[in-house]
Amino acid sequence: MINIPQIRIHLLFTIKVIVILLLLSCREGPEMMTKPNVVLIVSDDQGWGDLSINGNSNLKTPNIDRLAK
Repeated sequence: MINIPQIRIHLLFTIKVIVILLLLSCREGPEMMTKPNVVLIVSDDQGWGDLSINGNSNLKTPNIDRLAK
């Protein structure tokens, strides 16, 4: 037979543990204050030949060319 009050106690305990873990994971520590070491550049609808470093003479892309060098 299922004991509803006992299930409710276990459920509340589980929810409390999850909330505490979430709150602890959101705090900032010394490792969170460092600058990121990953930069993600997303370009939409750009092909290989659209950059001037790849031989395109119609478009000038000096900033992206400096990243590629």
